[in-house]
Amino acid sequence: VYYDLDVPSSLPSQGGFTFNYLKGADLSEYDSIVIPSEGSVTELRELGARDVRIVHFGVDPDVFSPLVLNKDIDFFFFGNDGGARENNLKMMVTEPSKLLENNFVVSGRRISIDLGRARILEPLSFIEYRKYCCRAKVNLNVVRQLHADVYGTSTSRPFELAAMQCCIVSAPYNGLEKWFDTKMEILIAKSSKECIEIYKILMDDSELRTSMGIAARNRLLKEHTTRHRARQITEILKQNMQ
Repeated sequence: VYYDLDVPSSLPSQGGFTFNYLKGADLSEYDSIVIPSEGSVTELRELGARDVRIVHFGVDPDVFSPLVLNKDIDFFFFGNDGGARENNLKMMVTEPSKLLENNFVVSGRRISIDLGRARILEPLSFIEYRKYCCRAKVNLNVVRQLHADVYGTSTSRPFELAAMQCCIVSAPYNGLEKWFDTKMEILIAKSSKECIEIYKILMDDSELRTSMGIAARNRLLKEHTTRHRARQITEILKQNMQ
């Protein structure tokens, strides 16, 4: 059984991830290939995979647990590779930060695009990352464009933020509704105008922010922990042993 968490980035059609390790490989050698991307199943089968299983991301809610801290940051985003998120960063950070008086904070590696009035931090350690998420009134899920476009491609960030009971606004994400209620648990903004409208509503309503965070964590605990994912993988292994 081969477990590839980097699909679709690792697919030959995308040039591989760190290196192109699937190009020329005989995927029929594996009884099952496990991936977190439903929209990538067809390509893997075309590459010779006999059985492709989906196991989405999950997190340990004891590690990603909420901290009670002063909410002194209005909007926070953490992520690497700004070029892979450029359009959504401009929509969710650059333009709104120029028009709103709220403070925006961004951290990550290889983010060189114009982020308006946002404050840019050096990459954070895990401990710092968790604190900044819990200090923020609203956390932004600015997904890489490839992951947003390929249907049902889970990424770690929305699950991490939900586990920390954060209020979350996401860029458009094809399949996010599979894991969270996009009206009660995570909101989606499709334009800078929508971002600004949603941001204003959330800044004016602390109870709404709190209720969204609680609802997101409850969903995480119910469906998306590492224990849930481990059970899925264990079942796949059992089936392949039969």
